[in-house]
This record gives sequence, structure tokens and C-alpha cells, in this order.
Amino acid sequence: MTTDATMSDTEQKFYDATIKSIDAEAKQTVIVTADGQEKTFPVAYQFWKEGERGVLTITEGDFRFWAYADQRLRRWPEQDYPGDEAKGYAPFWSWKLDGSEERISCKPHFVPGKDGNYIKDETKPVEIPVPLEFFELCESRGLTPEQVLRGFIADVCGLQSFVTNPREDGFSSNGSDERMYAEQWFERAYPDFNN
Repeated sequence: MTTDATMSDTEQKFYDATIKSIDAEAKQTVIVTADGQEKTFPVAYQFWKEGERGVLTITEGDFRFWAYADQRLRRWPEQDYPGDEAKGYAPFWSWKLDGSEERISCKPHFVPGKDGNYIKDETKPVEIPVPLEFFELCESRGLTPEQVLRGFIADVCGLQSFVTNPREDGFSSNGSDERMYAEQWFERAYPDFNN
């Protein structure tokens, strides 16, 4: 079996990890990685279920487990494509649904949703100079300009990334009120005089 984990200096991600046991009394959860390593954590969350499969992320002093939206989902690293920068081909990861040999291809580290569905990344890069005041405003909330701009774009366009049908580009609205106010701002700032 191929080990399917990604690692950086600060984090390790294990795909197709499975919750082996949850002991609420001892406040302990055992998660098994795809290559059979057992990892024990000092928590027992009620919303987790034994046998659930997903992504285990371990960072310095912390960890997260996100269950797949479709429990049939499996990584298929043997079918991954590393990309070819010289020819302009982007890398992709491969997934499949348990019992199927149909490949689901998407960006590396992205996890498809229910039935392997997702909304493909069709973004286009835009580069603009940003004034220092905007940097300062974002920093006052502990955010980067990119986070704020991505959030606004998602709100004004009504983009939502649902667990069952996630967006490969990562755009997701901050909520219904935020979408409403962003739309009102856009209509007031840039009215459609043709209507």
C-alpha cells in the first residue's frame, strides 16, 4: 500500500485516515493512517464516529480530523500526475470512490465532496496595487488582504463551498447577511442603469 501523507515543517496530513476507536470515558481517540500507523489523541468528540474516514492533520501541539463528505472516497496516489511546468501542465491528484475504477482528478490537497463532486477551479489571476490603509485595516482584524478580498468576492458573487460539493478554488461566502450587504453595496456603488 502506498503511504499517502504530505508533510511540511509545521504540519503533516494523512489522507484516508480512519477513526479506529473513541473512548469518551478516557477522553481518547485512536486514528489509523492509510499505512497502518496508530495515532492516539487526548480527546473524544461526540460528532466523530468510529470507522469514519477522512484527513488527519497534525501540527505542532495540535491536530484536526475532517471526515470525508462521502465515506466511499479514497485517494489514488498511483494515478496522480506531477505536472509539467515546461509544457504548462498543472499537477493533479487522483481519487476514486470505493468499488469504482473511475478516476476523479483535482488540485493537490483538495478533497472532493459527495459522489466525488466538486466545482472546478476556473479562477483567473488579477494583480492590483493595494494601499497601506487596506493592509492596516486587515491587520487590525488579524487578517491578510488576500483573505479579506477573497471573502468579499465570495460574498458579492454568492459563492458557497458546501461539504457535499466543495469549490476547488476555495472561495466560500461568510454568510447570508454578508452576501446581502455585499450585493447591496455593489448595486449602490455600480448601479445597472440599463434596468
